[in-house]
Amino acid sequence: MRTKTGIPKNAFIPKRRTVPKPAVQKADVEADELNDGLDKLSAKQWNAIASLLEGKTLQAAADACNINVRTLRRWLHDADFSEEYTRARRQHLDNIAGSLLTAAQDAAETLMRLLKCGDPLIELRAAKAILQISQKSVENSDVQKRVRDLEKHNALQAVQIHKLEATNKLLQQSKDEYGAMSHSLITGTFQRPDWITSSAWDKIVRGNSPNRQ
Repeated sequence: MRTKTGIPKNAFIPKRRTVPKPAVQKADVEADELNDGLDKLSAKQWNAIASLLEGKTLQAAADACNINVRTLRRWLHDADFSEEYTRARRQHLDNIAGSLLTAAQDAAETLMRLLKCGDPLIELRAAKAILQISQKSVENSDVQKRVRDLEKHNALQAVQIHKLEATNKLLQQSKDEYGAMSHSLITGTFQRPDWITSSAWDKIVRGNSPNRQ
């Protein structure tokens, strides 16, 4: 069954966000973006996004929408479809993350209740589970600290490497300049700087001359 807009009732449509009154202007912008997305995509394209979010393969998603799998691959390379699919997938992942956090809170409360249920065996198992979770949490914290330390160390090394590369570049430039100056002295094409006297310059030229004795 189709609605007045021609989109099936079971078609995937992003949830509209509710925002406080002070952010009405921002809410209007977000609503306009959602409406733009609805205008840009067809009902089959929204159904294809819904099928992909369910974890179906490209072939299964295409079959569910009565389209060719090549069409679905072409849609995935389309800018409008790709943008809306990415937005819907991000929203879907956010919803999953929120559900997992709620489940984790419920699981923690359940363990705390079992810890004082009055059955020694159950209390022992609950205590072991809590200790194991606590140990894993400490280990993860240590790993994260080591990762941060390594990242900091790598950042310092990157700075040192950059400085060494800059110094090496300056040395190479000096080497090239010295080579060019030596060549010009030998060939007699180097002009005497104003700060060198004529007598001193004659000594330098004779000293670098290939015919010097």
